[in-house]
Amino acid sequence: YYAPWGTVYGGDISPTLSELSVNGHGARGAMLEQRKGPWEWAVLGGQTVDSQAGTSTTDGRYARSLYAAKVLRRLGETVTASANYFLSADETQSLSTDPRSSNFRGPTLQPQRNSGKGVTASWEPRPKLKFTADFQQNTYNAGTTKPVVTDSAWRGEFRWDRTLFK
Repeated sequence: YYAPWGTVYGGDISPTLSELSVNGHGARGAMLEQRKGPWEWAVLGGQTVDSQAGTSTTDGRYARSLYAAKVLRRLGETVTASANYFLSADETQSLSTDPRSSNFRGPTLQPQRNSGKGVTASWEPRPKLKFTADFQQNTYNAGTTKPVVTDSAWRGEFRWDRTLFK
């Protein structure tokens, strides 16, 4: 739905926050984007995986949800800066802990959680010539007694869109 105050997407969505975080990851949910002056922002939420019941000997799979936000600021005509955050987590209520239930989670299934935050800066000194730098820090929790894992990544890109043949 397009409106003067923003754009609303519903159903199957494929959001793009940055190249190092959520980039085209499919979800069934909703997203709201708005552009006002030099500012752009987006918020979204949806389910990325359906639950699947386990048995007394095999684990199932929890339903997983994704929530995310992005804010972007244009600094003049050629520079943009943005920040993003996402949370992807298993929904523990999607399966039962009762072994007699037809929707039993399984004997050892643990809920997992993944989150991340990042920043991106871009400079386009002339049309079709662009420099981009990304930084992303993610945290993964396997839901067990194992420690939380944290990782980060840097990405630089130089893009020159040029016609090679006439």
